[in-house]
Amino acid sequence: MKNMDMTAFIAAALVVAVTACGRNREESLRTMIDRCYDTALSQSMMLAESTSPLEGMLPRTFEDGELKTTDYRGWVCGFFPGTLWELYEHFPDNARLRGYAEEFTARVFPAKDMTSTHDLGFMVFCSSGNAWRLTGDTKYRDVILAASQSLATRYNEKTGVIMSWNPNKVWKYPVIIDNMMNLEMLFRATQLTGDSIYWNVAVNHANTTLKNHFRPDYSSYHVVDYHPETGEVRL
Repeated sequence: MKNMDMTAFIAAALVVAVTACGRNREESLRTMIDRCYDTALSQSMMLAESTSPLEGMLPRTFEDGELKTTDYRGWVCGFFPGTLWELYEHFPDNARLRGYAEEFTARVFPAKDMTSTHDLGFMVFCSSGNAWRLTGDTKYRDVILAASQSLATRYNEKTGVIMSWNPNKVWKYPVIIDNMMNLEMLFRATQLTGDSIYWNVAVNHANTTLKNHFRPDYSSYHVVDYHPETGEVRL
């Protein structure tokens, strides 16, 4: 896009933004937040009602006018139940909402035994993590701990990091920067059990990532590939 075109685009966007703000200038921040929560609740309940009859399925996306779903093996499977729990925290008297949160969280339970993915923090901690935080039900705690054990199997002492994708023709021990977002569950596992193994894995992964994943200008590589026997960076 030419500089003039970009300038015109930005100017038009600002006009739209200012106009929108002007229309809502009488609305308080509290009112706006409540309105957004109400909209999120309405949309989420509609999505839950649509997906509930699909045994074992969870919402993934909406494309070409159709709802696309995934089961517990999809890396995004924990996001929807996590959203329901976050809404339940705001609407604690909504029994139907809690029922859906419990239903869709249970659909993610089988993921706790998966050792083929590093995404268990996304999958389990968004769902059972929020459920445990808000209900204190020990079944959710048990899922968190089982998932943490599964995630820890992907850690290698020689590399000092949790493997992200499984090896293939290109990668021997690939680690993506996104993996940092799965560490919170490991810290919580140590907090819940007193077992420092999860804490050690998380801290070692973070320190190794800090050492190898960042360029001199502090931007980040998406993937770093390690030699599984020496821990040296390959790519």
